[in-house]
Amino acid sequence: MNGSGLHGVRLKCGRNGAGYKVLRVINGSIDAYVHTTRIKKWDVCAGNAILNAVSGQMTTLTGQSLDYSDTQHPQNNDGLLATLRDHTKFLNVFSAAFRNKNS
Repeated sequence: MNGSGLHGVRLKCGRNGAGYKVLRVINGSIDAYVHTTRIKKWDVCAGNAILNAVSGQMTTLTGQSLDYSDTQHPQNNDGLLATLRDHTKFLNVFSAAFRNKNS
């Protein structure tokens, strides 16, 4: 991530559930949770609520809030970014990589 302004960022957190990864963002052991494949919204809704309660942010990698009201489409196909701070900076870096991966 040279030149991205994200030098020294902690992202790796292994093969755990989405909720656990969001908690790692909240407790400061990682800087961002990035998910680039399909994920069911019910797998991230609790983490999203907790993150919002502590002034964090979760969006798709296209920068949109997750829409939990659409019961016909329970899957998020647009990647995921969860951060406690610097969300826009992370989004700028990872949304470009996500677009390139999916084009």
